[in-house]
Amino acid sequence: LIERVIKNDASLQEIVLDDQNFSDDTLLDMIGALAENSHVKYLSLRNMKIGNNVAEEIANVLRDNSSLIEINLEGNQVTSNAAKKFVEILRDHNDTLQYLELADNQVRSGLISQLNKMLEDRRSKYTEEIEQSESDDESASRQSSASGDESSRQSSESGDESMSRQS
Repeated sequence: LIERVIKNDASLQEIVLDDQNFSDDTLLDMIGALAENSHVKYLSLRNMKIGNNVAEEIANVLRDNSSLIEINLEGNQVTSNAAKKFVEILRDHNDTLQYLELADNQVRSGLISQLNKMLEDRRSKYTEEIEQSESDDESASRQSSASGDESSRQSSESGDESMSRQS
């Protein structure tokens, strides 16, 4: 798995290791490789007894990674200290992550609320951008279609003129 992350394997878009037992060193190697990976969008490490050192490394990777959209760290041993790191990185260095699950950890509810609000605002903005992009695409398509209609109308009119001249 680590080799696929390092090689930036395009077919690897989800990493789900829930309920498994890996050493911190193995997890840190894999997480470190995510910094340069541009294909993994979903990372789930639920119920793995992950502590702050691994969680903070995940936060640090988000400085460079722009493909991760969702991270699930539910049911681990992450504390508010690591959650603060996520707040800092997400606020100042990463604008692509949209979901971060920290339920059933040792994180203050106020911090979880702050993270959820930040990510909810980000998802709303992202949805608005998608809708605006789709609207722009539709407008461009209508304009292109209208231009095509105008061209075919002009060509049909010039064809009518030449036919009337021939008669």
